[in-house]
Amino acid sequence: MNIEDIKKKFEVEMKLVEDFIVKSLYSNIDLIGNVGEYVILYGGKRVRPLIVMLFSKIFSSDHDKTISMAGAIELIHTATLLHDDVVDLSDKRRGKITVNNLWGNKEAILVGDFLYTRAFQMMVNVDNLNILKLMADTTNIMSEGEVYQLVNRSNFDIKESDCLNIIKCKTAQLFAASASVSPILSNLQDELKIAAFNYGMYLGIAYQLVDDFLDYSTDDVRFGKNIATDIKSSTFTLPLIYFMNESNSNKIFVKNILSRDFTSDDVLDIRNNVLKSNALNYTFNLASDYADLAKKAILSIPESKYTHLALSLIDFVLNRKY
Repeated sequence: MNIEDIKKKFEVEMKLVEDFIVKSLYSNIDLIGNVGEYVILYGGKRVRPLIVMLFSKIFSSDHDKTISMAGAIELIHTATLLHDDVVDLSDKRRGKITVNNLWGNKEAILVGDFLYTRAFQMMVNVDNLNILKLMADTTNIMSEGEVYQLVNRSNFDIKESDCLNIIKCKTAQLFAASASVSPILSNLQDELKIAAFNYGMYLGIAYQLVDDFLDYSTDDVRFGKNIATDIKSSTFTLPLIYFMNESNSNKIFVKNILSRDFTSDDVLDIRNNVLKSNALNYTFNLASDYADLAKKAILSIPESKYTHLALSLIDFVLNRKY
């Protein structure tokens, strides 16, 4: 079962989320609407709102508030992508030209800010202080992760633990929040909240590790982004960190290239050497370990007719090709 099969099980709910997001983009300023619609409507897998809806069925949470939260979380995710693309100087996202490349860096940042603040307007209307605390903490941790990644650029001594900390903050925290919305709305006992949070956290870590794996192992057309973007920006993800830590000569090889003016061929040389190493196997195996932890988390929750979909989502994340 792939993600489209899972989404079909929530076709009505996901359409409501999509409509809610589109309505939330309304502004008297045309630039906001144009950029917002472009970045929202050019797609994405909608994994985070799908997690919100999935757990709303598992825990029977309030329907309207769940729709609002699913929309708000997708807006937050989209805002981070706008900001990321400016920081990374990216020119392609999901197979299309990035907002910063079409409209400009200032425009991308400011519309990203609008999406962030609109998301919090939506969450205030949910009228649940615990939800607001969850999302305030989540976005703060995500911002810390962005800064932590930035200060570690060109850090040739970066450790695997640093990489995983960045992943937990930047990516997995929002996955965890997505799974946590429903047990908080339904005011369930702490052990269920913790299990849902853990499911999202472990799934998010696996998701990002697979993303980093695919950045090396696939091509532009299928993956929809510039291959080796992270290498070009000296942002070291796990495959390259593993490769550099395999031997001092590997680290010197990478450092000698990235510490000078390098060409696209130099970047491909690094990528090809990573491909020849055990780095991708290691990265995928670690993603599998976190996927197993996510499965344990969902299986610790009393079984429902939606449990198998939560398990299928884990399998999709681990085995996806895009």
